[in-house]
Amino acid sequence: MLVLMADPEPVVHETILLNDMFDAGLAHFHLRKRAFTARDMRNYVDSIRPHFRSRLSLHQHHDLAADFGTNRLHDNTNARLARQQFDAEMIYSTSVHNHEEYNSLPAGYAYAFFGPVFPSISKPGYGPTGKPGVSQHGSRRTPLIAIGGIKAANCREAAGAGFDGIAVLGAVWRSSDPLNAFLTIKETWDKQDRTH
Repeated sequence: MLVLMADPEPVVHETILLNDMFDAGLAHFHLRKRAFTARDMRNYVDSIRPHFRSRLSLHQHHDLAADFGTNRLHDNTNARLARQQFDAEMIYSTSVHNHEEYNSLPAGYAYAFFGPVFPSISKPGYGPTGKPGVSQHGSRRTPLIAIGGIKAANCREAAGAGFDGIAVLGAVWRSSDPLNAFLTIKETWDKQDRTH
């Protein structure tokens, strides 16, 4: 599984590039723009072609999911701790930062991000506290997606460390050619995925 995260900062021609990435096979896009109002979110999503909107996972403004034609929601730590139930029609994800958090996840999450696995590209100075790996993650009932510093050169290492997928941000959006950066990572990941 290859996930593209939205850059929290605006990117020139961002939704044009995003539509091109969807055309090129992007299947999972996490829309996390903490500063976005509901109106900002609507304007952004209006720029995404309607047939791609089901590939969006919303990090904020969950109440807009039906309007956007998506059934994917991401819970941050506070939302996860407050969640009382899971709607069977929705696909939920969350983020964990240590093995204890992962091992205590309720069964309703389709996958969880874990990281940073490598030194972050989008947050300089933010990096892992140990070697990447999932060996301490208990029963592994929830697929784990590596996040943090993922790029074409190390995505195979993430798979070799036992992760079920990767999430990219800085290697794509902070590149001088985001579309080409995405395509390179996708090609590398797809080749790795076929060998396992």
